[in-house]
Parts: sequence; structure tokens; C-alpha cells
Amino acid sequence: MVGGKAMQFGEALIGPIRRAMEGSVFFAKPELLPDGVPGSWARGAAALATQGIFDF
Repeated sequence: MVGGKAMQFGEALIGPIRRAMEGSVFFAKPELLPDGVPGSWARGAAALATQGIFDF
């Protein structure tokens, strides 16, 4: 998840992520959408913590 203040870098940040995904994703590629919503970093941190706890 990329969002918040990091989005000020725009395509300079999203571009390399998009190119890496193109070479690594076998099926439908997820759409990358910029998230400028305040607090989006907290959702990303919570997602990582949940993934670690439940081992998804």
C-alpha cells in the first residue's frame, strides 16, 4: 500500500512498483491506485499486522 505523503512522488514511486508487478504477477494484475487519504499508512500497518498474526 502506498499512500499519504509518499504519493507526492507520484509516478516516480508507482512506476517501479507497476513494472515489478508486471514481471511477477501470473494472473490478473491488481490496479494500483494512489491513496491520498490521511491515515492510509495506519490501514497498511494494520493489514501487515493482521497478516502476521493470521499467517495469510
